[in-house]
Amino acid sequence: MDNAAFIKNVTNPNMGARIDFYKKFVTNVFVEVNQGEKAKAMLENCFKAISQPIIGNKSYTSAVLYPEFVGVFSSIVADAATTKKHAASLIKDIGTIFRSLFVRNSNEIYSKVLAAVCKPLFVDAIEIKVICDSTDAAEFFIKRNVGNAMTEYTLPVFGTSDSDSDENGTSKLYLWYLCSKVFFDCNMINEACNHLNRAKMFLAENKNPATLTQYKFLLAKSYEASNRFNEATATYLEVLSQLPDNMVEEGKNHVAFSIFCSDPSKQKYDTMEELVVKQDVFRNHWSKEMFELMLTGAAIAPSKIKEYSELMGNVRKDDALISDGWLEHNIYCLLQNYETISLDTLSKQLHKDEKDILRISYNLIAAERIKARIDMESKFIIMEEEKSTEQLSSLICSQVSKIDAMIKAIKN
Repeated sequence: MDNAAFIKNVTNPNMGARIDFYKKFVTNVFVEVNQGEKAKAMLENCFKAISQPIIGNKSYTSAVLYPEFVGVFSSIVADAATTKKHAASLIKDIGTIFRSLFVRNSNEIYSKVLAAVCKPLFVDAIEIKVICDSTDAAEFFIKRNVGNAMTEYTLPVFGTSDSDSDENGTSKLYLWYLCSKVFFDCNMINEACNHLNRAKMFLAENKNPATLTQYKFLLAKSYEASNRFNEATATYLEVLSQLPDNMVEEGKNHVAFSIFCSDPSKQKYDTMEELVVKQDVFRNHWSKEMFELMLTGAAIAPSKIKEYSELMGNVRKDDALISDGWLEHNIYCLLQNYETISLDTLSKQLHKDEKDILRISYNLIAAERIKARIDMESKFIIMEEEKSTEQLSSLICSQVSKIDAMIKAIKN
């Protein structure tokens, strides 16, 4: 397609017609030519065409057309790409071409284009870092777009009225929060903690206790996510008495988890039972962590398995969910090929001090659920892992086969 034909299509006054053209164009580029060098050449020609002024009364420029095109393009990529990394890579190519074409006025247009590219994928935020290539550039992007981002991407709990101005620090708070979100989602937890700390100090100086509590709670979660459990415990305990009623139980579960992880040997389970109360959030936190480790092929330390097993056996002995969790733990062990438990031992344990039918039914449900989770999570693994699809398919089939064997053993 020559430049004149392309310009004619992208300047069509009918928005629907323009979008249809974009979709067809992107499909041709990225599907038929299989994301090869030809595709990049076609896109580069396309962007050069967009950068040219339109002859006539309308003065469409790259600043207007480019974000619109990339916005549609990125949403198509998000749906069509095989993995998030694949989508981010394609979008990064767009950014590279863009920077080479629009160097002189890149700051203004770059900001607009990034906003268009990232909007459909902002929930994950990782694309911002990928496109920008650096932490500094990611922060620059947020600063350039903090006004729009405040409106669209902040949690209601941090909401303030439109009349709030920079004088009371609203923009600063949102900026720090958004930066921390980007860094957190990019697994750059220390950077996230640093930005939340800045917000915490600002709020302390400006005597805003309600918002300060919310930010401290976020900070504690960031500490927990980065395995800084001592700091997490101290921060959770600091805000626990100040949390609103609907968050107290969640806070207690986080406290229990961070205390246990900071030094399990010194903690008494009766204390943890008191903290955990009747919720299974704490148990789920452990289950999710170990399940994800198992799926990615990471080795679970035997000490971690022992801690998990003891925890499941002591926190709430009368809770069917804990029995559920105990079986999950042993399935993890089997799938990791640990010799900590055999099918024979498991079979005996299932019948110990319990009514057989009731116990077997609970554990059968747990095993079936884990099989379903493996099936459901298989797409997630393929997206996130760098292993080939064939390897992952084999891994998943192997895991499901082992679960099937356990279900048969339980039924028998």
